Amino acid sequence: METDKERQSEEVVMDVLDGTEMEKNKVGLMRIRVEAQDPTAKDVDDLMIRRFLRARNLDIEKASTLFLKYLKWKREFVPKGFICESEIEDELAQLKAYLPGHDKLGRPYSVILARNHIPVTGQEGLEQFKRYMVYCLDKLCAKVPKGHEKYCSITDLEGWGFSNNFDLRGYATGISIMQDYYPERLGKLFLVHVPYVFAAAWKLLCPFIDKKTREKILAEMESPDKEMSEEVVMDALDGTEIEKKKVALMRVRVEAQDPTAKDVDDMALRRFLRARNLNIEKASALFLKYLKWKREFVPKGFISESEIEVEQAQQKVFLPGYDKTGRPYSLILASRHFPTGGAQGVEQFKRYMVYCLDKTCAKVPRGHEKFCSIVDLEGWGYANFDLRGYGGGITILQECYPERLGKLFFVHVPYVFTIAWKLIYPFIDEKTREKLVFVDNRDLKSTLLEHISEDQLPEIYGGERPLVLTEMESTDEEKRIEELVNIDVLDDTEMEKKKVQLVRIRVEAQNPTAKAVEDPTIRRFLQARNLDIEKASAFFLKYLKWKQEFVPKGFISKSEIEDELAQNKVFMPGYDRTGRPFSVVLARRHVPGAGKEGLDQFKRLMIYCLDKICAKMPRGTEKFSTIMDLEGWGYANFDLKGYAGGISILQDCYPERLGKLLLVHVPYVFTLAWKLIYPFVDERTREKIFFVDNESLKSILLEHFGEDQLPDIYGGKKQLVPVQDE
Repeated sequence: METDKERQSEEVVMDVLDGTEMEKNKVGLMRIRVEAQDPTAKDVDDLMIRRFLRARNLDIEKASTLFLKYLKWKREFVPKGFICESEIEDELAQLKAYLPGHDKLGRPYSVILARNHIPVTGQEGLEQFKRYMVYCLDKLCAKVPKGHEKYCSITDLEGWGFSNNFDLRGYATGISIMQDYYPERLGKLFLVHVPYVFAAAWKLLCPFIDKKTREKILAEMESPDKEMSEEVVMDALDGTEIEKKKVALMRVRVEAQDPTAKDVDDMALRRFLRARNLNIEKASALFLKYLKWKREFVPKGFISESEIEVEQAQQKVFLPGYDKTGRPYSLILASRHFPTGGAQGVEQFKRYMVYCLDKTCAKVPRGHEKFCSIVDLEGWGYANFDLRGYGGGITILQECYPERLGKLFFVHVPYVFTIAWKLIYPFIDEKTREKLVFVDNRDLKSTLLEHISEDQLPEIYGGERPLVLTEMESTDEEKRIEELVNIDVLDDTEMEKKKVQLVRIRVEAQNPTAKAVEDPTIRRFLQARNLDIEKASAFFLKYLKWKQEFVPKGFISKSEIEDELAQNKVFMPGYDRTGRPFSVVLARRHVPGAGKEGLDQFKRLMIYCLDKICAKMPRGTEKFSTIMDLEGWGYANFDLKGYAGGISILQDCYPERLGKLLLVHVPYVFTLAWKLIYPFVDERTREKIFFVDNESLKSILLEHFGEDQLPDIYGGKKQLVPVQDE
């Protein structure tokens, strides 16, 4: 062991030497150190040792540690001393790296076409990418002529996008190999054709790049619009980059002119943008016109039934159910529409349009934005023709609810309507025209069944659905319950009970399997949608459909998730102080699954674990807690698709089950990943997540768990047993 006196004397000697001599002496001292700990260091020349020294600013101790780490890695990862092409066939097939020649200084250089890179999947894919990096670096270094040590690289980002090329695990790993095992080899890295959206990726990559490497990177970044904000660039991870960027630019414009635009979400802005072919100027003008119209025409924010009594009395609009893609659809019996006289009549019809559109949009489930419609023209005649009403309704649909219509089917079309159509057609813009389908009477049932399942299709078209929601009002049974009690005057408990009954009536009418579900489950779905009966019903029906398709046996067996269970990453040690069962998840043991099969197995593990922990809940308890331990977590564990799928299952299929989630031993690098995960977490779940500081770890855990229930790895007395071995 080196003494402080010896180290001080070393430093004194170094201080009197010039730079070249100092390096030579330090190389000699470092060689003595590393050869004493690893005899294979004798085979390495002084130039290599000097590169490791320079990478650590001539600090012998740090450089020696880095070099010994390199020698160990080389033996384990490249045991033959080189990577052969048969080990990296998938990577080579992407044709993304080239070695065209040498720069003016005589250094070899590479060209990398980033758009050709396919993100790695699973551990096997990551390992092959690492080998590909080593293969390329060895090739490049072999071309370095005598008297040189460095190479250059051009990374061409033309055509690069988040959806196809972004690969945080791959990038981070490649950077690590270059910096830790090939230090001071890079002379210059030119980033060319850099799209502005790459700035989002750069923020995530930058922490992995050391200061010395950063100084060698030159990038020509596309200039963003002045109004572009940082948050917008990050948002490009969700959806197409160009749309997200334009949404942000549009938001800046419209909020500057109308502050109420701040209350509108990005999805609405995006619809207006799409309606104007992503033209920011035109979309902003359309949106500002909409805000003004909304204030003047719908000052309360909604249309009440008392404003549209004449229109409602015609009983012409129904909302029978959902199409096969999960979109709600309306049915309009056009022969029941009769124009009412004068401007007052047209105004009431417009209000009726808004009422119906709001009702329909309220039924659109999460993840959808559109609805469909069937316009039945059987019995329609000129007595029903209402050019002013039709024109006003079309304008409202296109200008105030743009990109909401998915498809509109005209059925039972009489010849006389084709004449009227010539007058209506000019009011319809090109985007709306593309969504119109005229159905031949001979193909009526088959065409409708292509889009709407038999259990959702009305009886009048050969389906099983009775038209009971006349005028989009409540069913007779719902009205009967509502007559029993005015929900608004009940206390919270009673209100929930009555709303549970209303949800039950709705969902059982659409899916008889709902009868087997207990009230507490329905109540949780209600609570997850803030007691909104309509939204909770749609949410619950979506869950029932998912359960039938994804868990057809009603449970997940161990044989379906063997690879996931083998990772021994989930434990259920006991109960917290409130009596809720809790799980411990060791995140560092998670290995992302490859492809769709791997993702589906991870989802099944989620269900298996959630079912297990829910089964452990004592009577009177509905929630569980979780400790997510991130010690040792790194980008090799990062699995955005898996995390998003798991979060979706937790929130959409097991709502209001999570009581508290404690994230412990959180490394800094996870905070970067969290930015990508966060958008998938809904507001109610976010409120239950707590990041625990390392210094307060034991005391905070003991606040929630008794010492006899707390795992021994946190200072408690409970041993961890994998969930499958309990």
